[in-house]
Amino acid sequence: MKENQRFPLFKDIICLDNEISELKTIIEMLHEPERFESYGAGCPRGVLMHGEPGNGKTLMARALANEMGIPFHVLTMEDAVNHDDEAKLLKNIRSVFKAASEDVPAVIFIDELDSFLGCTGFSEENKAVSNQLMTLMDGFHQNEQIIIIAATNRLNLIPESLLRPGRFDKKLSFDKPEQSTRILALKRFTTNIDFESEAVLERVASIIGGMSMAEIKHIANEVLIGLAKQDDRTARESHFTDAADRYYLGLAKNKGNIDTAEKRRIAIHEIGHALIHYVLSNTDDFVRISIAPHHHTLGHFRAISADIRKNMTKTDIINDICTALGGYSAEIVFYGESSSGTKSDLVRATELATKMTERLGMSNLGPRRYRSRHNYIMETISDKHQERIDDTITKIVEDCHKKATDIIESNRSLIESITDILVEKTMLSKQEFEDILHQYDFSNDHDDSMKQGKNISFAAE
Repeated sequence: MKENQRFPLFKDIICLDNEISELKTIIEMLHEPERFESYGAGCPRGVLMHGEPGNGKTLMARALANEMGIPFHVLTMEDAVNHDDEAKLLKNIRSVFKAASEDVPAVIFIDELDSFLGCTGFSEENKAVSNQLMTLMDGFHQNEQIIIIAATNRLNLIPESLLRPGRFDKKLSFDKPEQSTRILALKRFTTNIDFESEAVLERVASIIGGMSMAEIKHIANEVLIGLAKQDDRTARESHFTDAADRYYLGLAKNKGNIDTAEKRRIAIHEIGHALIHYVLSNTDDFVRISIAPHHHTLGHFRAISADIRKNMTKTDIINDICTALGGYSAEIVFYGESSSGTKSDLVRATELATKMTERLGMSNLGPRRYRSRHNYIMETISDKHQERIDDTITKIVEDCHKKATDIIESNRSLIESITDILVEKTMLSKQEFEDILHQYDFSNDHDDSMKQGKNISFAAE
């Protein structure tokens, strides 16, 4: 047990109370089987923790090992890759199960189950490993004091035969943290500093939406390092936005070979994104515009991630496509042609239009889902249907491009003025951007169909 003292406990895990409660019940069942057997209740054969990386699965397993006080046998992907001979791998799996059966109550933990099984598709080798696991799990029915706990980042790659009751019959989902959880995480990770205000804390929690718990901890640590270097104990929104930029985009680069003309083009592109977003979408999620070059980009417009919205309407997605095309449309309006810098924007717009058409029933093709996947086989469709799908996707993107272009055309002089300021300052926060709009008495006078029913009007105070 001394070795396990370096492991965390359940109390060290943030906001996974329901998952911890489920595992505590299993601990009780392993330690006091008679109490549950008197009710006719049996212990689950297997528990599968699933979710995207960085949300606490491995941490939970380490805490579980320390909390249980019983033998904890581990199988990892390393056990698989270190055995190029299938027979040796299967023998190793059997030996771990045998050791657990001789040391009850016990737990067998399999990390990265999808990789351990080699689940990159179906093959005879993969079937051999999964069949061996199923056989061993089925053979444990006579011993209620052994349970198999596994973790995977890819639940969709686990064979259905392993997910049925009697095998991995209890599943715990480890999702990316919600807003309230992110606030608690930020407080936990920044106990030695203060936020400028409670409002800043809440807004920062929104800005980092879509991040895993591990990513949030990394961003918070980057902020703490920066504050320590400045001998400052007050965190502001810009500290976290800067850290997020470094995480997503890499370190800022001093690219002195970018001349003023190129900076203006980059600025117009990013302002195109920002203005379209500001007109059509939720202004509260606007974060900043920047033409500071990084490793992966010469400039960017940052808004709070649309991906964290659970329930997006057709209007929401159309507005996101228009925003994605804002830079492309601005370049066409101001320069008569686009640049290679629009590549990722076009990918984003096309992906959203494709999602609307093929998966969400949000096109004139009606309420049908195309391209569904069943047992790793993609649904096939006729050439005629494929042509209709392609035409529909093209029409959505073209309509959104026209809408974005109309907004850009109507605000050319405003964009020129913002460009002058952005080229000089390099970066504009939401407040600075709004101040410019107020200064120029910006008013959204586009028709209702363009605004998709949103009543947006900004005037100088």
